[in-house]
Amino acid sequence: MSTSKGPKPKINEVDLYVGSRLRLKRTLMGFTQEKLAELLGVSSQQVQKYENGTNRMGASRLLQVSHIFQVPVQFFFEGLSAIDGRLEGGFNEILSNNDKNPLITPETTELVHAFSKINDIKVRQHLLKFIKILGKSFS
Repeated sequence: MSTSKGPKPKINEVDLYVGSRLRLKRTLMGFTQEKLAELLGVSSQQVQKYENGTNRMGASRLLQVSHIFQVPVQFFFEGLSAIDGRLEGGFNEILSNNDKNPLITPETTELVHAFSKINDIKVRQHLLKFIKILGKSFS
């Protein structure tokens, strides 16, 4: 008897993007996967699957998450084209390779979390400008 369940299903780009937005918001709010799982009434493994895009969040679950994080449901779709579900700005290729997704790396979430703690808008603007210049010099 074979224990193989067949080929691994392909992760949908939109599910991966929504999951990356979930992870981003969760980390910005200082929630662990365990804490979010407790609030949702699911396992931390299920939250991990949502974030990785391997499991799709249903409409009721997405609404529940938006209430917990006090953001509109649209937050999880910002950056997607409303017409065909493709990502604006050429992110389709990036999102199809989960290992290279800049939205879900630990460094990105740590950077965004630290950036969000800067209260002075002028400092944030200068820092963003600096990071953009730095990014251009290394590309």
